Amino acid sequence: MNSQSRVNRRRFFLTFAGLAGLGGILVNSLSRTERKKNDASAPEQKADGYRLSPHIKKYYSKARI
Repeated sequence: MNSQSRVNRRRFFLTFAGLAGLGGILVNSLSRTERKKNDASAPEQKADGYRLSPHIKKYYSKARI
């Protein structure tokens, strides 16, 4: 195997890896855009704040020393 072939394979790999990374970024940004659209169409829910539910009380009781 000559050194030129090795260099060409390395360049191909790096080019492909870069394109794959850009594709991932594009897909991620498109999915975030879709989520924002879906969230905007949903009615806003009022946050009740912190709720001490039974499973949280159980966690706190087990966490005590």
